[in-house]
Amino acid sequence: MPDEEVTRRMGQLLRKGAAILDKACPKCDTPLLRLPEGTLYCAKCHVRYTEEKEGETMESAGSEPTLPMKDVLLRLTAKLLLSIDSLCQTLREKPHLDEIRAFAATAKDLVETLKSVRSLLS
Repeated sequence: MPDEEVTRRMGQLLRKGAAILDKACPKCDTPLLRLPEGTLYCAKCHVRYTEEKEGETMESAGSEPTLPMKDVLLRLTAKLLLSIDSLCQTLREKPHLDEIRAFAATAKDLVETLKSVRSLLS
């Protein structure tokens, strides 16, 4: 896996509440992350570890960390709302008819997607 991809994945996990540790993955020597639920994770190997006595780490079952579905849907809802707002702001600057039609079609798709996501949340 390219270093840029590992860095991107680590950044995503840090934004979700993970903490970078001074311990390294025993397989690839990449710094381990402590996920919000407390497990250790290597963003390069996609391996979870558990802490043993005296600071040793052992591989544990599991794969890449995932958020609970509700959290994912709430984040998606927020992104959709931001996209709709951005579209409205841009529309104020682009008053040509063809552009308005294109924006309307995009807005319709975003709103339909938002409705679908909200129905999953209820």
